[in-house]
Amino acid sequence: QDWLHLLYSCADAYISLSCYEGLPNSVLEAAAHGLPLILSDITAHEWIISERIGHGILVSSFNPKDDADRVCALLQSSRDSRCYPESNIQTRFSWDQIAKSYLRIAEI
Repeated sequence: QDWLHLLYSCADAYISLSCYEGLPNSVLEAAAHGLPLILSDITAHEWIISERIGHGILVSSFNPKDDADRVCALLQSSRDSRCYPESNIQTRFSWDQIAKSYLRIAEI
């Protein structure tokens, strides 16, 4: 875990350009470390941004010039102010919460 913290703390942003994902743990980890997120516009990523779990933008492969401008703007605005939504992520996605969710599913 310490090496992950070191890697995330050295990064300027986290990029995930997946074409398909469930709930990506790596994106949640990056958000918990306060990194701005640059994510493909798939449903899982849209949910992370819309629920304000992480701070970032969604990009598509249809307009790379506009996306590049938006990425530059995000990096510039985030350079001096990382947000740390750790408590939100830790509350919503802790192992205790995940275990409770599985138990509720098992009861159905």
